[in-house]
Amino acid sequence: MAGKVNGSVGLANPYGDPTLTSNVDVSSFFIDNEEVGDIHVEANYNDALSSVGLKGTLAYRGMKTLDFSGTYLTNVSSENLSLRLDLQNTDISFTNAFIDPDVLDKVEGKLNGFIDVKGT
Repeated sequence: MAGKVNGSVGLANPYGDPTLTSNVDVSSFFIDNEEVGDIHVEANYNDALSSVGLKGTLAYRGMKTLDFSGTYLTNVSSENLSLRLDLQNTDISFTNAFIDPDVLDKVEGKLNGFIDVKGT
């Protein structure tokens, strides 16, 4: 894995209903020499709602190719994740870093559409 991480974290109302916010950027992110791109993630924890709001983007070679948004509930043990991925000519070659080359090799192509991710 390679890339440069930069970000900030903020805490409000630590003695009442705390709210935690973060903004993280990962630039030039690579996994096993496969370029993933530049990632931006915003997360907001709200104690009153027992949830983390998530949203972010992926840019591949200067072009935005993925938006995502959703929530993670911290007060339940199952079915606590709900994400929506909006794929916009998303290059999938980075998946080669996660696949056994004896099973599947040289994955390439682009994806368009929406994927809803739900679960634990």
